[in-house]
Amino acid sequence: MTDTSYETPRGFAGYAQLEDTYGARVRVQESSAASRRAVWIFTEGGAVASGDKPNDGSAHLDEAQARQVRDALTAFLGDDPLEAAALRVEELATDMREGNGWEDEWSSREIRDAVLHAADVVRQGAAR
Repeated sequence: MTDTSYETPRGFAGYAQLEDTYGARVRVQESSAASRRAVWIFTEGGAVASGDKPNDGSAHLDEAQARQVRDALTAFLGDDPLEAAALRVEELATDMREGNGWEDEWSSREIRDAVLHAADVVRQGAAR
């Protein structure tokens, strides 16, 4: 379940809704605080690893879920996700070109994930 943008009943921005690896509902949404700009991260339900208690208050995220939360926070902060993805791929390319021991710092999974994430961001930007 993924909803990257929604509005709360009170009219505040919701940046993400997802389910974590233990079934807890995770929401990232704008705060109504008038004194400063803020965001809430809610978790509700789901089971702890032992499977016997609800897990309100914490989320257990895999890499894809962590990226969703990161992207939601990026949206809240107003950062450009396309620029962030480009910087990550550029960092990889620079490390590879300069031979800065990139083999020790970048696993093949991290390389794949950085490139796939950049491709997703480009597709999302093109769809706008």
